[in-house]
Amino acid sequence: MPLPEFNTAGDLPPDIYQATLQEVIDRFGTDTVRRQVMALRLERIYQIATETGHLARFIVFGSFITDKPEPNDVDVFMLMEDTFDFDAWHCRDCTGGKMIANDNEFQVTFDRIARFQRQLAHLRQVEKNPANYRASASGFLAEIDRMQLQVREYLSLHPADLVAVPEPA
Repeated sequence: MPLPEFNTAGDLPPDIYQATLQEVIDRFGTDTVRRQVMALRLERIYQIATETGHLARFIVFGSFITDKPEPNDVDVFMLMEDTFDFDAWHCRDCTGGKMIANDNEFQVTFDRIARFQRQLAHLRQVEKNPANYRASASGFLAEIDRMQLQVREYLSLHPADLVAVPEPA
C-alpha cells in the first residue's frame, strides 16, 4: 500500500505506515539536494543497522517525512533484537580484522566510492550556496576518506593474509 498524501499542514496523516527503505527514499529523498544528501545518510545508517543481523524495526520520522523542501534532519529510531550485543558488534574490528573481508566486499566499496564521487561532483554543479555545499560535501568527503582507507588496508594484504569472516546470520 503506498504512503498517503500529505495533509494540509504538509504532514502525513497521523498513523504508522510500513514502507521499504526504497519507497521512503523515492517519496522523500529526491526533490532537493538537501533531501538527496539526507537520503544517502539514511541509506548508510540502515546499511550499518542491517549488517548487525539484529535489526527488528527501523522507524523514520520528523521533518524528513514532511513536504518541507529543506528538512532539518532525518530522525531515525532503531529497535534491535534482544540478541544484539552492542559491545561485541562495535568491537568486531578491534582485534585487527579488516572491514573489507573479501573481493566482493572490495568491489562493493570501490563502486560506492565512485558513486559518492559522482554525487559530490553533481552537487558541486547544482548547489549555488557555498556554505550549503561545504556542509553537504563534508559528509560525502568524510565517508569517501573512510572507505578509501578501508580499500588501502584491504589492498595492502596478500589474499593468504586474509582471515575468513563469517557472514551475518
